[in-house]
Amino acid sequence: MDNAPDTALPKAPADAAPAEVAAPKIPLEIALDEAGPCRKVLKVAVPAERIRGAMDDRYKEMGRTLFVPGFRPGHAPRRVLERRFGKDLEEELQKELVEECLKEALEERKISPLA
Repeated sequence: MDNAPDTALPKAPADAAPAEVAAPKIPLEIALDEAGPCRKVLKVAVPAERIRGAMDDRYKEMGRTLFVPGFRPGHAPRRVLERRFGKDLEEELQKELVEECLKEALEERKISPLA
């Protein structure tokens, strides 16, 4: 049995809403271009404030729940968390924000994709 502490990125419980959803929504910049008879090009720009807010929320959550060697549980400084988990967190948040913002843009423009 391995007694090593769990240092993986925290996963939200299945019934909990993502941290990004709780924050007030900052409007997206959406551009819709025609690319053919049945094709459209949807361009979505996510404001930096929204990305920063999601990052801040996630680091706060991580700071409360992760055990980092050398620090009391829940007391690791953000800089340590950024250095240790920053790349993984950025990738995870990028995937989540792309999915969330795409869904939001499709709903706002009343588009239902065929494929």
